[in-house]
Amino acid sequence: MDIDLDNAIVILDEAHNIEGTARDAGGLDVQHEDLKQANREFGDMIKHHVLENSCRKLMDVSNGSGCCEPNFVQTNWELILNWHLFFSS
Repeated sequence: MDIDLDNAIVILDEAHNIEGTARDAGGLDVQHEDLKQANREFGDMIKHHVLENSCRKLMDVSNGSGCCEPNFVQTNWELILNWHLFFSS
């Protein structure tokens, strides 16, 4: 959607829903099995020399944080920090 909002006044109906909507948009629910499958696929890619450095970093982020353990909960701050470290290296 290409809308130029420079020097615009935006009026939001139902503005009381903005906080929850923004929080939902920034959140992510990932199932334990999905993480395990992703790590298996990263391992296969490394084995076949496909994007090895990126795959190793992604595995480090998930494995190093313990997120492949059942019932793992990572705070937003920890998740942001891990992804920042991944993308900035």
